[in-house]
Amino acid sequence: MKRTLLLLVFVLLAFGSQAQTTITPEQRAKSMTTAMVQHLRLSSAQALKVQEINLTSINQMEKAKKDLKTKPREFMVTAELISSTRLAALKEVLTPAQFSMYNQHREKKMGIPQEGGSTGGGIKLPAEEYGN
Repeated sequence: MKRTLLLLVFVLLAFGSQAQTTITPEQRAKSMTTAMVQHLRLSSAQALKVQEINLTSINQMEKAKKDLKTKPREFMVTAELISSTRLAALKEVLTPAQFSMYNQHREKKMGIPQEGGSTGGGIKLPAEEYGN
């Protein structure tokens, strides 16, 4: 859990410095959603909901980074809450098969060991996919 949270914070801080100069939250959300549409085969209705979830999470994370800049412990707790809220919202929108594929990719990307060494049946997804 700590490893995942630290990785999330590192990615956000690294990506955040780039985002300030080149990539808007809307662009990040669109990029994440586009990757999810392609790899999870989302319907157009799902894509709209996922876009909204992604944008909301990104905006919340940006606000937390700004508001809790000098409070790293509070930021980590807030970041974990934002991440778990996003995951729960995605679970409501995706089918069980889509959510399973999403979660397998997410865990692999975050370095969480897979049960039995499985990586989702050999499914290969590009590295810069869809965030936490």
